[in-house]
Amino acid sequence: MSEITTVRLDLAKNVFQAHGADASGRATLRKRLRRDQVLDFFSRLPPCIVAMEACGGAHFWGREIGKFGHEVRLIPPAYVKPFVKRRRRSTPVKISCRITPSATDDVGNDVNNDSWLGSGLR
Repeated sequence: MSEITTVRLDLAKNVFQAHGADASGRATLRKRLRRDQVLDFFSRLPPCIVAMEACGGAHFWGREIGKFGHEVRLIPPAYVKPFVKRRRRSTPVKISCRITPSATDDVGNDVNNDSWLGSGLR
């Protein structure tokens, strides 16, 4: 298995979805995590970029995950929304892994540069 450089985390009430990708963007990890497993999971990963959609709990999880040496970045909901194709059961984190170099949002802005990951927590 190649080294994970980016993990996208979809936050929810009880079960979170984590999708990891290597430097080439190929998916290398898909994992369902219960709330009590999240910190243990990230403590075992080597430092990488962790992206999650900005929401009410994202700042808390960002601070806690950042304590393990990960670089946490928040994705504004406006950049996640164009890639959600279905309603309830689609996972924005899985969809954001599919963004191609020519991806644009619904108004034509390029979303492939790192600005779509937000400014991050420091």
